[in-house]
Parts: sequence; C-alpha cells; structure tokens
Amino acid sequence: MNVPAWLPVILAVVMLAIAAFSLWRMAMARALGLPVDYARDAVVFLLALAVSGMLVRWMHVLSPGIWALLIGAAGIGFAVRAALLSRRPEPGQSGAGTGAGTGAVRVALVAAGGCGIAVYMLLAGVAPSTINGSTAGYYAMAGMSDMYKDTTIAFPALGVALAVVLVGYAVAALDGITASAARGPSEGALAARSIAVCEIAIVVTMAFAILAKLV
Repeated sequence: MNVPAWLPVILAVVMLAIAAFSLWRMAMARALGLPVDYARDAVVFLLALAVSGMLVRWMHVLSPGIWALLIGAAGIGFAVRAALLSRRPEPGQSGAGTGAGTGAVRVALVAAGGCGIAVYMLLAGVAPSTINGSTAGYYAMAGMSDMYKDTTIAFPALGVALAVVLVGYAVAALDGITASAARGPSEGALAARSIAVCEIAIVVTMAFAILAKLV
C-alpha cells in the first residue's frame, strides 16, 4: 500500500502512548482507586508494543516468535477465563451455566480473539516492509547478491477477512462508547471508556498493518 512514510511512524508512536497509558493505569490503580482489570490492561500493553513493532523497525523489541508465544498464552488464558465466567451463576441464582454476566464474558472473548489475530499477524509475516510502496507480489531481481525479495503475508485471504473483522469490531465498540457517554459520566464508565478507546486504536492499527502488507 502506497501510504505516506510518516503514517506508520505516527501509528507506532500512538501504540507506544497506549502501552505507556496501560502501564500507568496498572501502576496507579491502587493509589488512585481506579477500577482496573489488570489482565485486560496487560494484554493492551502487549498488543500495543507488538503492533508498533509491525509498523516500524526501531520498535522490534522481541522476535515475532517470542511475541507470538507471549500473546498466544495470554489469548488462551482469556479463552479459559471466558469459559469459566460463562459457567459461573449470576448473583442470586443457583446452578451452573447461567453465566456470570455477558459483559465480562464478552470482554474475555474479545481479548482472546484479538490475541489470536495478533498471533496470525506475527506468524504470517506482518512486519515493516524492506521495500517502499506496495509489497504485494513484489519481487526484486532474485539471484543478485544486492537484491532481496519482499512478499505478501501468508494466507492473504484470511488476512483480509481478519482486517474486516477488526474494522467491524472497532465500529461496534465506538458505537458502544457513544451510547455509554449518552448515559452520563461516572468514574467507572470513564475508566472503561478510556481502555475501550485504546482497544479501538489498536484494532484499527492492526487492520491497517495487515492491509498495508496486502495491497
């Protein structure tokens, strides 16, 4: 994709800002009395750092394999968490299988899904291009010592589908934030909206990173 050279840099800086914000939330939650889901903020931190490394080379703090291992483990943890929450009875109800609240289950499922998409991106080769402009189907003159090849990501059709899913989630989440804001401000709602905005920025950037490698 022929995007301006400065755009990936700006997005990477935004990802770093989100990572720093999630760290601040986790560090200051107890002192400020902030309602924080530490696991959710930790995944936001990991995803923001990993995605920034897919945009610019100077943010490659870990290899894609190590990132995939870390984020994959987090995704499995959230999937297990969603399963356990869905079997926990509602307050005032008895018996298993009634669910512990659709909100908590949805958050866990979304986190697990986001981790899964990030693992695909890491293993499929979403990374800063070594060639300016579109990389789809681009081959430098193979066989020459000073030439190189930069191909598109693995399973490109899956990449397109996942990019559509990411954009769809971002639109739905933004609509949810708008509806929450219309109900009026509260400390808990503001904290929830702040992390939701961070998640929207991450998934939009993930979709951009996939499409930039495909188009």
